[in-house]
Amino acid sequence: MKNFILRSLTAVAFGAAIILSLIFDIWPFIVLFLMISIAALVEFYKLSVLLGVHPQMKLGIGVGALFFLSSGLVAANYIDNKMLLLNILPLTLPPILELYRRRSNPLKNVAFTYLGLLYVVVPMSLLLYFPNIRFDQGVYEPEILLGFFALLWINDSVAYIFGSKFGRHLFFERISPLKTWEGAISGAVVTIALSNLAHSLMPQLSHFEWVVMAILVVVFSTLGDLFESLFKRSIKVKDSGNMLPGHGGILDRFDGVLVASPVVFVYLTFAY
Repeated sequence: MKNFILRSLTAVAFGAAIILSLIFDIWPFIVLFLMISIAALVEFYKLSVLLGVHPQMKLGIGVGALFFLSSGLVAANYIDNKMLLLNILPLTLPPILELYRRRSNPLKNVAFTYLGLLYVVVPMSLLLYFPNIRFDQGVYEPEILLGFFALLWINDSVAYIFGSKFGRHLFFERISPLKTWEGAISGAVVTIALSNLAHSLMPQLSHFEWVVMAILVVVFSTLGDLFESLFKRSIKVKDSGNMLPGHGGILDRFDGVLVASPVVFVYLTFAY
């Protein structure tokens, strides 16, 4: 019960911070998620050390911050999207730097440096484009991104509550022994059902488009949760960190976002 209360309070506080950061302008959201992205990247690199790998943490954080901020400038229409190509240049640095580090497993070190950027920073950066998926000048529609987070939170919360209360049949025991089919199905049904209400509150997308987004969020956020569980199980840790009471680390809270975000971004790009 105590863990549930902590989990709920943390979720409410984080949710409120995200909503408030989006209400007025994109920049508060950019600042907030830059800090979240860096914290998640640090967690990923620290966890990878437990695998005997030595990623280039400082360089990875610097490159990740540069990529995220440049994405924010593009999303806010401050610079042309062609400027994102400049991010290719610092991506050449990890293999060059590894020549001078004299560490064991050099290929793994470089690979995990890149993996942190691909797994954490790229999906987080794609969120910045949701309020203006067409890159139109002067357009800011935070409702789409708010809807994305709402669907993800509903699925996660309902699956957790129903799974804890009524769960009997394990969903993916080899990776996550606490997840159940009862929780997963309940989360999916409630999320997809409530997505039908989204159009009346956020008419930027049609009923059908909101339902499709809900299905994508349910499927891929669940897979993202399972992948992070697989990663933690491979290094025998329970949580990715201890920053968030009741949740663990930043990766524990945003694991679903990291896989669902790219899929929904591609969907919106073609559908909206």
